Amino acid sequence: MRHQRFRGRVRDRRRELPRNESGGALVEFTIAASIFLLLLFGIMDLGRAMWMFGTVAHVAKEGARYGIVQGSDVNSTLAATQSAVTTYVQNEATNYGIGTVTVSFPSVNGCNANNNPGSCIAVQVSCQFKPVLWILSTITLTSNSQMVISF
Repeated sequence: MRHQRFRGRVRDRRRELPRNESGGALVEFTIAASIFLLLLFGIMDLGRAMWMFGTVAHVAKEGARYGIVQGSDVNSTLAATQSAVTTYVQNEATNYGIGTVTVSFPSVNGCNANNNPGSCIAVQVSCQFKPVLWILSTITLTSNSQMVISF
């Protein structure tokens, strides 16, 4: 008899347990909201990275364009030296809100780099992209642009 009463109490408590789920919804919401926010900020970071890469490519193109337009035929204060192109690119990057950029001039095969018509100018721009999400590391965005001085 005693065992039957004990079994009856256990069965009664099992029937009560499913009715008391007051914290379950909070746990489910916390998990779902965390995943949703992680996905949302990941999409925002991807959009920021794409915008920044497009801006870096634009700044590299503008630097190469500045180099070919300012070739050696203009007066000496505006000649397209590496320091002049670097200053121009850094100013453009600041205007677009990129911040600090690294400008380099890679060598171009089969092309002279002497600022005369027919010579090439290649500009490479790099910058660091820091995502908002702490689980992603810093990404280096790099873009190259090459143009030929035609006049």
